Amino acid sequence: MTATVDSMLAGDVAELTESELRGLDDGDALRDLWARIPEDAGARHLYSRYLMEVHGGTWVGEVIGWVRECEPEEEFLVGYLADLGWAGRSCCRSATPQIPKHMLVRREPKVVRFAYAYLALQAARFDFDYRLINRILGVIDDDEAIEYSNFGEGFAMFAALAEGADVDVDAIERLAKPGANVKLQHLVLHGMWLYPGDRYGEQLVQIGTRLIRSDARDANAWMRRAEGHRRLGEHREAVEALDTAISLLDANSREVHADFVRQRMMVTYEMGIMANIDEKVAAVEAVIAERGDAQVEKLHGIVDEHSNTLKRQFQDMMFRIMEVIALFVALIGVLAATIGTSLAAGLSLGGRIAILASASIFLVFFFVMIHVLARPRAERTRKDRT
Repeated sequence: MTATVDSMLAGDVAELTESELRGLDDGDALRDLWARIPEDAGARHLYSRYLMEVHGGTWVGEVIGWVRECEPEEEFLVGYLADLGWAGRSCCRSATPQIPKHMLVRREPKVVRFAYAYLALQAARFDFDYRLINRILGVIDDDEAIEYSNFGEGFAMFAALAEGADVDVDAIERLAKPGANVKLQHLVLHGMWLYPGDRYGEQLVQIGTRLIRSDARDANAWMRRAEGHRRLGEHREAVEALDTAISLLDANSREVHADFVRQRMMVTYEMGIMANIDEKVAAVEAVIAERGDAQVEKLHGIVDEHSNTLKRQFQDMMFRIMEVIALFVALIGVLAATIGTSLAAGLSLGGRIAILASASIFLVFFFVMIHVLARPRAERTRKDRT
C-alpha cells in the first residue's frame, strides 16, 4: 500500500478524484500517510483533501484517531490543526458542530484533549465568535492541556480584544513576545485586528513586522500590519502593505483576495477623506488667522487711542497743577516785594514803585515761562500748526 501513497504524492494532489482518495481508507495506506505528515507538506495536503472530501462532516473524529494513535508533537499540531480547521471552514465543514461539549471533558491523553480543545477554539476564532471561545474556555476549566505555549491565555486575550475590552499593552507584549510560538503571535495579532477601535496600532505593526521577518510570504501578517499603519494614520504604508499581501495570494484564494481588495479600498477611501478634512481645516485656520489678525490690529488701535487719551489727560492735569503752583509763587513774590519795600527805610516813593514794578515784571515773566514750558507737547504742536 506504500506504493499507493507514493503514487498519489507523485502526481498533483489537487487533481486526485474522490474515488482515488478513498484508497486511503485501507488501514495500512492511512498509517503510512500518517507517518509522513510531520515531515512532508504533500502528505499534509493529501490528508487534508482526504478528510474534507471523503469524511466531510466527521473529519474531526478522523483527526482525533490519528492524534490518539500517533501522538504528534504539540508544536506541530498548533500549525497543522489550525490549517485543517481553516480547510474545514472553507468547504463548509466547520469543526464546531463536530465537537460537542462532552468531548472537551473526556478522560483522554493530554495530546488528545489538546487537539479537541484547540480545534474547537480555532473554529470559533475563524467565525470571530468570541462568545463561543469564552464558553469553551469555561468548559475546559483551565485544563493544562490547552496551556501549551500559553494558548489558553492567548485565546482568552483574543476573545477579550474581539469583544472590545481594553487589554493592557504590557500583557499583549508579554504574551506575544519575540520567540513566542508563531501561531500564538498570530492569534494575538488577529485579536488586535478585530478590536473595534483605533488602539493597538503600534503593536499591530510591531508584531506583524516580526512575523513577516520570520516568513516574508505571510500574507495575513502583511494584511494585519496594514491595519496597524491605518490606525496610526500611516495610510500610504497601509496601502503598500496591503499591495504586498495581495501579491502573495495564490490564484485559488479568490475570496481572500476580494477581502484584501475591500480592505485596500477602505484605506484609500479613508486616506482621501482625511486629506479632504485636513484641507478644510487648513482653510478654516487660515480664515480664522486672517480675521484674528484684523481683530488684533483693531484692538491695538483701540488700546493705543485710550493710552494716548489717558496720557493727554494726565499731562493736562499736571499742567494745571504747575500753573496753580506758579501763580501761587508769583503771588507770594509780589506780596514779599510789597512788604519788603514798605519796610525798607530811606527809599523814595519812586524807588519803591520801581522795585515793585521790577518784581512784578519778573514774576509775570516767571509765570509765563512756566506756562510755556509745562504746556503738554501735543497742545504746543497743535497751536504751532494753527
